[in-house]
Amino acid sequence: MKYLQSILILLISITLIHSQEREITPDLIFNGALVEYASLGKWQWIPQEDAYAFFRYDSVSKGYALYRVDLVLGDTTLLLPAEAFAIEDKKLRPSGFSFAPDGTKLLLWTKVHRLWRRSRAATYYIYDFKERRLFPLVEQMKPLRNVTFAPNSEWVAYIREDHNLYAQNLRSRREYRLTRDGSEVILNGHFGWVYEEEFGRDQAYQWSPDSRYIAFWRVDQSQVNEYPLIRNKTPYPEVVYVRYPKVGETNPTMQIGVVRVAGGRTRWLKLGPESDQYFPRLYWLPGTSSGYLIVERMNRHQNRLDLLLADRLNGKTEVVFTETDTCWVDVRDDFQFLDETSFLWSSERSGYRHLYRVNLNGQVVDTLTDGHWEVSQVIRVDKENKQVFFIGKKASFIETQLYRVSFTGNGIQQLTKGKGWHSVNFSPTGRYFIDRYSNTRMPPRISLHSVDGSLVRILGESKLKEPEVYG
Repeated sequence: MKYLQSILILLISITLIHSQEREITPDLIFNGALVEYASLGKWQWIPQEDAYAFFRYDSVSKGYALYRVDLVLGDTTLLLPAEAFAIEDKKLRPSGFSFAPDGTKLLLWTKVHRLWRRSRAATYYIYDFKERRLFPLVEQMKPLRNVTFAPNSEWVAYIREDHNLYAQNLRSRREYRLTRDGSEVILNGHFGWVYEEEFGRDQAYQWSPDSRYIAFWRVDQSQVNEYPLIRNKTPYPEVVYVRYPKVGETNPTMQIGVVRVAGGRTRWLKLGPESDQYFPRLYWLPGTSSGYLIVERMNRHQNRLDLLLADRLNGKTEVVFTETDTCWVDVRDDFQFLDETSFLWSSERSGYRHLYRVNLNGQVVDTLTDGHWEVSQVIRVDKENKQVFFIGKKASFIETQLYRVSFTGNGIQQLTKGKGWHSVNFSPTGRYFIDRYSNTRMPPRISLHSVDGSLVRILGESKLKEPEVYG
């Protein structure tokens, strides 16, 4: 009798417990109601430091203050109070920010307006740490796009609403208009639909290493047909027209020019007689006195990619390397110079994406990785120690791990641990990296590691909300 009573009590208890549990549904998983996911929020690295910065609302001053976090110690200190970000007694609410390369200035933006998939326009401000002052980048706080610091941190470049490229000296506050023919069909310094959609880019210019020149694309889409789209975000839908070439129709034509940031005549690069081609990327050769660039040129079928070595002084170009494929060649952002005479190149020529060291004569000097697995992304190039850090699938095709390998391909080493997916971000000094890790049994965890992969500390762990409620 006592045995039957015990069984009955146990069954009643189980029934009561399960009646209080809630069913786990996809909505609970994906809307954040089930798990509080590990996150560091919106932050930016502080140049030349093992530290990052973020904005946080200060309820006392009724504004957003900037804080600094020491990576190793975890100490959070006030970098700038909310009062530092006030214009005419109105405190800014930054949508985003970035540091100048030398860390002496801060670029902030507000009132962001989405233009297309990746392009944005916004109102921009500069905070100067040395002068301790905040000022709008242009008069009347007009919207700008593609705002970037020069490598020397003394200039900024941007595109105005007239589709022209400008540069501004931040010491004198003098603005230089570098192009003059911008219009709805002539785009200087930014791309139209084709490059933004096909090649993932809106910014169409690059600073030279010495900050004296800018190489930019001039996009002529006057012969591209317009395609009507309906915007339904207002009570009365609005018809907008996009320059959109369908298959076999006319593409925009491209020119690439080089101009001094202090103004002057544009030198146009000689890119070849064929106009129906793509020029998805360009790179300045390293060195403060560099007068050469690498320009990627791709045919419309996208199965041939040439690297052109271009002379800034006379505009002449020559093909130094060619990548071909029977199907197509992917445009990647793995290209980096390893020194002044060789560069890092990723290719699927073996059937798997791997890394190669190529010289400026187009010769493959070293094969850095090989085998029946692929490299997913180049994370960092350490020129001092001659090492490349990359995310790859060497351990398993359904995992992503961090590896490092020498410039010659010797000593490949896995740095992350744990089966699953790792996403990595190196600190500016290269001494540490932040690893966001998850797998099918564990939600994201964020941890700090030394460059050799050893754990320094846990930065954040995902937590199940109300774990006692879910069965």
